[in-house]
This record gives sequence, structure tokens and C-alpha cells, in this order.
Amino acid sequence: MDSRSYRLLALLLLLPLSAALAACGGGGTAASTETSGRTSTAGATTTTATTETTATTGTTDTSDTSGTSTAETTDTRPTIGNLVASPDNVRCAYVPHGSLSGADQLTIFFFILLIGATPQQLPGLVAVQATSDTGLSTQLRSGVSNRGATAVQLDLRQSDFGRSHAISIVVDPPNEVPEDDETDNRIRVSVFIPSPRPDRTIHDLNCSARAA
Repeated sequence: MDSRSYRLLALLLLLPLSAALAACGGGGTAASTETSGRTSTAGATTTTATTETTATTGTTDTSDTSGTSTAETTDTRPTIGNLVASPDNVRCAYVPHGSLSGADQLTIFFFILLIGATPQQLPGLVAVQATSDTGLSTQLRSGVSNRGATAVQLDLRQSDFGRSHAISIVVDPPNEVPEDDETDNRIRVSVFIPSPRPDRTIHDLNCSARAA
């Protein structure tokens, strides 16, 4: 057999091998595609698990924060009835040189009511604070009686005559008495101090009061 015949024979033998190799190459592509599909599915599962964990953690954190806030703002002291700064039956008076310092004085008489308890149950005298929109101010402590008025005395200056004053009076501003209702401890009194300066006592100086 000559060299040309050998070449033809070799060519015929290689053709089936090439076809087989081509088939193997196609199978490799299919296998690669299938593997890629598994990877995508695994990735989706991981993402879902992460989302669920984050949601659970967020719920736990919110619950803890809420619990801390409630614990900090709760007053655990037992209540002692209810103190009320009453806007009813408020009276005002002017006394020249009525202060110990010799200053003229405005006096406001109002009632502190105690509901649901007795004065003996209070920790002591009740703090009272009065301030005006014109710069007048005073602090005192008062006994509590539903029948007796508390007197708030404010020293007047020369510039306080011939003008109106809005005076805020607060009972128990430091919250020493735990109450059923803390919203009714304040009244607002409006009063006009006449001018020129009166040189005599005015027992019933015109004034009005309302809850504040």
C-alpha cells in the first residue's frame, strides 16, 4: 500500500473520533448549564434566610427599646389624692409698704384643694410658685385646707403701677406629692395695678382667674 493510501485510511479512522469528541464537548456544556442553575438556586435560598434573620433582629431591638423607655418614665410612688389650684373665689389686695422690706405689695388669695386624701397624708407643707409676665416672682410653702385661702405676696416696683399683670401660680412645681392628676395644679390671675400709686390699702383690687 503506497503513502497516499495510508493517508486516506488514517483520515477515515479519525472522523469517528472527531465526532465523538464533539459529542463530549456538547455534554460538557450541558453539565455546565446544570451546575449554573444549582448555583442560582442556592443563592436565592441564602438571600431569603438573611432577610428573615434581619426582620427578627429588628423586632427584638424595638421591643427592648420600648421596654427601657417605659421603665424610665414610670412613677411607682403611691398617689396621695389630688391637689387642685382652684380658680374660684380668687381675691386680690394692694397694701402700701406691706412688705417687710417696706415695698408696696400685691397679695393674691386663692384656694388649694385636696381631693381624695387628708392633709395629714401629705409629706409636709406644699410648695407654691408665682411668676408674672412683667417679672414679678415669689416662692412659698403653704398648708392645705379646703376652707382656708393661701396668700401669695408679690413685692411691687415703681414700674409695676398703671399696667396689667398676668400671674401664673403653680402648686407643687417640684412634684413632691404624687397625685391622681397633675394637670390641674396651675391657675392664671390677671390684675391691673392702678396709677398713680395708691397710698391706701385696697382690699378688693379687681382681678380674675382661670385654670391654666
